[in-house]
Amino acid sequence: MTENNLQSRQLDEICTESEREYVVFGELYNENIIEIMRVREAAGRTEMDKRPFTPDYVKAVITRDNQIIPVVDMRDMIILPSEEKTQRTKV
Repeated sequence: MTENNLQSRQLDEICTESEREYVVFGELYNENIIEIMRVREAAGRTEMDKRPFTPDYVKAVITRDNQIIPVVDMRDMIILPSEEKTQRTKV
């Protein structure tokens, strides 16, 4: 059994559906929902560095806890029209 399956079973044993909390995010016609217990962190604005020789959809990288995390624009990755960045735009 994978770690995620084990965590999910443990969560099922201690929570009823009405007690669970979710993080909802998305854009355009796509909405994603994740159980909040699976979210590692919700970070504020972070400095991002653009790296050379990366695909166009990799906008930058973030260094967090000694890990390099790519910032991917899913709209570019699946070839959707660009959307204007606003104060509500989040990474």
